Amino acid sequence: MRFLAGALVAILLASPPVYAGEGDGPEPHSTANGSQPQPLGWQRGARVDTGLKPTWRSRANTGGSHVQTFDPQAVEPSTAAPTKREYLGNLSANPYDPNSTANPYGAGSPFRADGVKNPFGTYGSPSSSKSATNPYATDAPKLYDSQGNYRGKLSANPYDPDSVSNPYGRYGSPFSSDSIHNKFGAGSPFQTDSPNNPYGSGLEIYGE
Repeated sequence: MRFLAGALVAILLASPPVYAGEGDGPEPHSTANGSQPQPLGWQRGARVDTGLKPTWRSRANTGGSHVQTFDPQAVEPSTAAPTKREYLGNLSANPYDPNSTANPYGAGSPFRADGVKNPFGTYGSPSSSKSATNPYATDAPKLYDSQGNYRGKLSANPYDPDSVSNPYGRYGSPFSSDSIHNKFGAGSPFQTDSPNNPYGSGLEIYGE
């Protein structure tokens, strides 16, 4: 009896530990690639709620199969947040609308900090890259109609293809239906959101 009991203990001690997982069985210890066996009860594919998008890497075990494990050191970057836009008023000929650039006491005030008519402000200075009056500006304010359609840049740059001051561009040519200079298109004085309608709302201006 002692011999049988001793033999049973020896067999149990010699048996390798059991690990839960998928594939061809438990993943053995490996000092070559630094892999570690997963404890009993480990569920492959379990997502760790860290607020980050996990990255899964595949590594082969000695049986030839691949086991996917979560690598906390390899986290994919999240999608960048969109650029924040700042509402600057409306490009409008309406002198009574407080949001109109034609209102000297509203959005058209030369003293308004974010006004496009403030010669010392970010969006009105002739030396600012975000200004509507800088003929070399690259990031001038953008225009949108009441439907959210892009109507070009409120810019004095005649070379920027999106500038309303480019006579050959889509938004500056008097022959383009998308141009505010086309009185039969986006610049019609009869359209509510036309900047040429003295009673309309005009085009919304956004700086970035």
